[in-house]
Amino acid sequence: MDRRFAPLLFALTAACAAEAPTYYADAQPILEAKCATCHQAGDIGPFPLTTYDEVQSFAGAVRASIELGTMPPWKPDDACNDYDTNIDLTVDEKETLLAWLDADLPMGDPATAPETVDPPATFAVDFSLPLPEPYTPVREPDDHRCQLIEWPATETRYVTGLRVTPDQRAIVHHVIAFVVGPDQAQQYRDWDEAEEGPGYTCYGGPTAGGGPLADLDPAEVLAAAQAAGIPPADLLGGNLTPEQLAALMAELGGDGASPGGIPNTIGSWVPGVPNPPYPAGTGIRIEPGSLLVAQMHYNTSTSDPVADQSVIEVATALTVEREAMNMQVLDLGWITNGLVGEPMTIPAGVPEVSHSTTVSYDSIFVARARQTLGIPDGEPVVLHNAAHHMHELGTSERSEVRHADGSTSCLLDIPDWDFNWQGSYTLAEPVILGPDDELWVGCTWDNSAANQPIVDGEVREPVDVAWGEGTADEMCLAGFYATSL
Repeated sequence: MDRRFAPLLFALTAACAAEAPTYYADAQPILEAKCATCHQAGDIGPFPLTTYDEVQSFAGAVRASIELGTMPPWKPDDACNDYDTNIDLTVDEKETLLAWLDADLPMGDPATAPETVDPPATFAVDFSLPLPEPYTPVREPDDHRCQLIEWPATETRYVTGLRVTPDQRAIVHHVIAFVVGPDQAQQYRDWDEAEEGPGYTCYGGPTAGGGPLADLDPAEVLAAAQAAGIPPADLLGGNLTPEQLAALMAELGGDGASPGGIPNTIGSWVPGVPNPPYPAGTGIRIEPGSLLVAQMHYNTSTSDPVADQSVIEVATALTVEREAMNMQVLDLGWITNGLVGEPMTIPAGVPEVSHSTTVSYDSIFVARARQTLGIPDGEPVVLHNAAHHMHELGTSERSEVRHADGSTSCLLDIPDWDFNWQGSYTLAEPVILGPDDELWVGCTWDNSAANQPIVDGEVREPVDVAWGEGTADEMCLAGFYATSL
């Protein structure tokens, strides 16, 4: 090389090095905000990413996760909608981290680190509710366990915020809190008593078995419908009003207040995602004598099973401006295996199977929400939050509002479903469901031999699958935090 160019080359190299991202100024703020919430000692992340040395040790895994888009586990398609507390890496953040890795992880000057970002809004805790007993997972790697917590308030209260303090962060994968009213509480206590150890096994929901409409004899359902004065066309088409459903449930000996036997959800928690207060002036009503059902998902793939006694913390108010509820949307034909409407059949060996349902403003699900929330007929329902649920064969799920004018508001689209990373997503701007609008929910599954779960240590052979609570069954439902306007 001509020596005359050596100073120029040295200057250019120094300039490029000076412009390269550094750990303290550029990489650390991103890693703290988007990665270290899970990747810290004793947490669910398989290795910590809280110091420079830790990141350097796992630089290869960090690069692979960024390039593959597998971490952080942000599942929604950002083209669908905007959400609060988005933990996904932005394009600029990905480019910054990859450029820093390409530059051989320059440390930089600690003095260049930006000021700490203020944490998300939090709330004062009124009730700190630990699980009644410690529980050590026995099913590996995934154990789903429900425990019952007696609701301590002696007057009607409204939950305005919920968070979870995991006892064993390395194994607590997600938590869903349900509320069961006094009229249904004994059924849940019976499930608890029937199974040894703390709580009972609950996969996909808070019940130990199918809902009160599941696994019934068709003749029994038809006879109950006739006794309740329900026309056969309404029954078989799944077009039941809340009053018809309540009458049918009464004839069958169940409770029509909760379609499919699914209690109301009051909140959920997943690692790394903050739980801010619910929208200002809103809350979910809980009556005295109710039970909380804490559905715990334990994952021991990166940690040995240990006894966990996590704590659910809630903020409450005696009054709110607008009562809220988590409105669940599904299809009656699915949860009754075709006794009321069309079944949700997923044939063995088929790599792409889809089912969807369209729910009107007058459907039992929206009508029940309107009745609970005191929304007059013809007034809109406001949707603040969206959550999806399927099991292990699921590949995608989408929900949207189809407006009367032909436009569409996407609520949540998860194109790459992962049962182990479920979440609840707060919309940056609420979506209005008007009296002439419809809610649409669609799910897709892969039931081919290449996408089977492991059962008793062996890959399962494809079998026909339908709706159910068990590991080998499937679901397709969506939940929305709803209020009046």
